[in-house]
Amino acid sequence: MTISRKDDRVMKIVKTKKEATADDKPEEYEGYLSDVNGVTFLNLYEVSGEANSTRKYLIYKLEISTSGARVTLSALTENIDEKFTTPADLKAFIQKNMHLSFFYDKEDEVYIRAD
Repeated sequence: MTISRKDDRVMKIVKTKKEATADDKPEEYEGYLSDVNGVTFLNLYEVSGEANSTRKYLIYKLEISTSGARVTLSALTENIDEKFTTPADLKAFIQKNMHLSFFYDKEDEVYIRAD
């Protein structure tokens, strides 16, 4: 996974398979960080030709180790059926539920920085 800045607010993330073949295309995402009561969330969307109104966002609770070498991503469960018309509505929903274990997928994604 390679992370770079697109601009002051948006980051670009390129995810490549560890054992990629010539047919494997990297997954490309853009995203940004949000703070909800001192907890950091990573909001991602896959880069494609889709318009903003049709983007599907992936939202993760983000934890970075003190050394910065380990990143843990806890995805919000795909069982959320609610629809949000404003970012404030989504933030309020996350704020209300973020302390519930079933609000997240069972498996975390853990990444270790390679220097």
